[in-house]
Amino acid sequence: MSINYTWTVTNLETLSSIGEFNDVITTVVSQCRAETTRDGEDWKYEELFFTSLNTSNLDSSTFTEYSSLTEADILSWVFSIENKSEIEAFVGGAVSGDSTFTAPSEKALPWS
Repeated sequence: MSINYTWTVTNLETLSSIGEFNDVITTVVSQCRAETTRDGEDWKYEELFFTSLNTSNLDSSTFTEYSSLTEADILSWVFSIENKSEIEAFVGGAVSGDSTFTAPSEKALPWS
């Protein structure tokens, strides 16, 4: 069974400026979707991931203007921070029928 993974950037959080730099991305919200066909049925599962970017050492020689960025550029930053293989294994577990997969759930805050 093959699993197809699709990564997309769903949101970008920015600061209007840091020093000489404008529209600085601080957080990337990305989505990993896994899809496959198992036992004659289509299965899909997706998860959102929040990746914080280090903005403490911005460099004018490597800084890319916001309007010039592509989704591929931003995903390359995400993959340099997050472990893409581990994320895909986790998301893929939901569609593969892996009996050890447990989807995350929300839990009430302990102080509420």
